[in-house]
Amino acid sequence: MGTRAPAYDMFTKIHKSDGLPYGAMTIYIAQSIVDQFPKGIEAREELAPLLTTYAKPKVASGRERIIVAAADYDEARLLEYPMAAPVAKITRIMCNTKDVAVYIGHFTYRGDRFGIEREPAAYVKRSWNGLRTFDNVGRHILP
Repeated sequence: MGTRAPAYDMFTKIHKSDGLPYGAMTIYIAQSIVDQFPKGIEAREELAPLLTTYAKPKVASGRERIIVAAADYDEARLLEYPMAAPVAKITRIMCNTKDVAVYIGHFTYRGDRFGIEREPAAYVKRSWNGLRTFDNVGRHILP
């Protein structure tokens, strides 16, 4: 999805609740956008919402894929979670109006701390357009 930006800045974050890590993420944002960020804002704010203010041209499309897998050694270490325990892995890509991938995020969440809530009527309004199901290695399995 999208073409590559000339350069990206990489951010790694560990999110915690009550001192316990629940999410590890690596996010790449086009350097041209990061160059516009106020100094230190990436440490104080979530990164995706910053695109609304600083991405020019604006974000126009995106895709997100969620799979359930077993935690590998590094994920287990970062999340203080048993190796091979279930984790949710999310890959999120957002592109601007010129179809350049300006945001690429890889997120891993502990299975015992992950939940998702969505508005299903949004899918009905779009007639389920674009919604597909994949197996854990990326093969399309349902229409």
